[in-house]
This record gives sequence, C-alpha cells and structure tokens, in this order.
Amino acid sequence: MHNPARIIALSVASCFAYTWTPYGPGEANINGWLFHQEPPVYTVLCTTPGILLDQGSGWMAYSYGSLPCAGACELDAQRILVAMGDGSWSDGVYTFHLLTHEFQVVAWGFRPRFVVHYPDLGAFYAGDEVGLKVSADGIAWGPVPGFDEHCLAIAKHRNHLVVASATSVHWSDDGGSVWHQAQPGTPSLCDLAFTQDGVLFGVAPGKWPWSGLWSSRDYGKTWEREFWGIFMSSVAVDCDGTVFAGWNNPGSGGSHDCGVAMWDPVSKELISLNTALPELLVNVLGDNPLVGCRSIMCGTAAGAYSLTGYLTAPDLRIELTGPSTARLSWQPGGDPECFDIYRSTSAYLTGTGTPWVTISDAVLQYDVTEGIGSESVNYFYVVRGRDAMQASPRSGTVGETDFASGSSPGTRFGRGR
Repeated sequence: MHNPARIIALSVASCFAYTWTPYGPGEANINGWLFHQEPPVYTVLCTTPGILLDQGSGWMAYSYGSLPCAGACELDAQRILVAMGDGSWSDGVYTFHLLTHEFQVVAWGFRPRFVVHYPDLGAFYAGDEVGLKVSADGIAWGPVPGFDEHCLAIAKHRNHLVVASATSVHWSDDGGSVWHQAQPGTPSLCDLAFTQDGVLFGVAPGKWPWSGLWSSRDYGKTWEREFWGIFMSSVAVDCDGTVFAGWNNPGSGGSHDCGVAMWDPVSKELISLNTALPELLVNVLGDNPLVGCRSIMCGTAAGAYSLTGYLTAPDLRIELTGPSTARLSWQPGGDPECFDIYRSTSAYLTGTGTPWVTISDAVLQYDVTEGIGSESVNYFYVVRGRDAMQASPRSGTVGETDFASGSSPGTRFGRGR
C-alpha cells in the first residue's frame, strides 16, 4: 500500500494554460455521452431526465417518462441503445430511433448503469441492479451466469473484460466466455478504465478504509491501492495514457476531495485541475474524440466540460558528451512556460522544492558541465514543465549510472525511469 498522495498547490494567475470549455446546450446533469463521428454524425449527452441529441442542427431533449439515462452506445445506422432507469418498473435498455425519436424497450432491468458495444467481440453488455446482461445483436438479451448483484462498470482491453459489481470484481481473459472473481479483499469499485498498455484503474467510492484509486496490472485479477481518497466517482485515461480521477463530494468546502485531478503513478502525485471548472461534483470522466490533442470530457451536475491544454510529464534523456560533460534533453508534455530541472545525489527525486535550474520553454536541452565523471558522487536529474496554473508531473529519473561502463561521448540512453 502506498503513502497518501501529495497534492501540488497551484497558484491562480491571470494567464490560463489548461482550459475547461463548456460542451452542450447548458446546464444539465450529465451521466455520459456518445460521439458518433462517421455518417450519420450525431452526439448524445446522457442526462438525468433523458438524452440531449445533436444531429447537426442544434440540441434537442428527448425523454421517456423522465427516466434518467446512464449510458448509450450505437446499435445500427438508425438506432442507438440507451440504459435508463430510476428504480421503477420502466427501467431497462431501450432503443432510440434517430429519425422518429421514439424509445422502445428491449430488456428490463432495475437501475441500469451502462450499455456498451464491443464489435470485435460480437457482443453488447449492459449492467444493472439485477446483474450483467449480454446480447449478440442488441435486441435479444440474456443474463450472464454468475452475476447476481448491481453491475456498475465495465472495461475492455483486447480480449480482457473486467466488470465491477456492488461487492466484487469479475474478470475474463477470453472475451467473456468464462468469468472469474478477483482475489479476496478486492474493494467494490464504481468505475474502471484501462491504459493503452493494459494497466487497469478502478475507483472505490464512499468514505471507507478501502476508498480511493486502485490499479491492477493483471487485468483485474489482483489489485493494489494507488492512494486513499473519499467520495471518488470516476477515473479516465486520455489518448496518451494520462490518468485522471474525479470526485463527487457534496460536503467538500475546499480544494481537496472534489473536482478533477491528474494522477501520476510514477511520482505518486495528484495534480489538481479545478481552476475554472464551474462545477466540482463530477459524475463521469471519459475521453474526448472531438479535438485533435490531449483532452478529456467531464460530466457534472451542471453540464459537460472539455479539458485541454494540461501539462503531462516531459520525456527526459541524458547523453554523455565528454569525459566530464553531459546533455539533458527532453520532449515536453504540453506547452509549458518554463522547465524546472532538479538534481540530487539520491535517485529518488520528488521534483519539489527549489529547482536546480529553471530555463525557458523555448529551450529543450541543458548542458551539465559540473559534477559529471566523478567516481565518488553520482547525480540524478528530473524535469518538470510549469505554467501559471499547473506544474506537470515530473519526468522519469536519469543519472550518471545510466552511462554504461566504457561508453564513449555521444552515447544516448533511453527514457528516464
């Protein structure tokens, strides 16, 4: 179990870097979304009284008895599937026709939480208070054996499926044919998200000893906690693998345990991204395919917002340029105003406190002309980007121990650890 995460305090300045941009028609309680970028082009926002639909001519609201919509996915060229319910006898999975704008129930189920389509597996899945349902065509549904409690979230990486239910986590490594339960002691999770390289993150909600962000590096079989946090609601991964966490804490009166933060699994830091986010009660986080850069979407009790312009960890390298000189070079994660370089004789640099050197954003390298080549002292380095609103996660650590025995000037080594 790791130590509690460090929170980086960020000063608020007039020059904004990362930006929260409202998305949609205005205030609405957003639970999810569906972006369909190929013809027919449309966007769906899942809201508490139904859906908001934009088919290119503006937003229109549609509802079936004011049932809250928890999720949506594509069914075919003319229909989508929506998971709707409030604990009444009308709860279930419905089709919604994009031309007639009519709802039709295809599977009953109390308080459905999600509906997804995995084309490569040839399957639709829906989770509700009764359990997990599966369908080959999105119309005829049946129960998945072994699930008899509220299924809250599902995640997929290649042929690996993981489902979080009210008291356990289930995993399958064969596309859903056979299911297993995670190790005893795994917390109940309410949201799941895979990184591109197959690391799974999950959120344990509430205010309990096991609350917080958890991770699994074996596709849901075993878990370890990344940090303890109360009233967490969501987790998401952007296109570059950066992990974000969300909170829905109605009792929070300050900057902690609310809003959205970036999680750095390397340095074990939470970086708050709440400046200019109008609503800090976060229902859901997810990727954003509408922009061609790093971004995430955030659904709150007062609308949907798109986050762009945030800083991620620089990619740091070190190169021996002479018997007593070396060059640090890096690729920035984002567009910072400056870079802080930290140096220490310890390989466990946190990248906090007073930097060793600070240089302009226009410079992506620094020549080290002191302390290189000593047999008695080895120095290590990390770099962070910084702007008026955010300090980036630190880079990986590089140092003189990266130089192989007998290496010559010009030798280049891999990314910092």
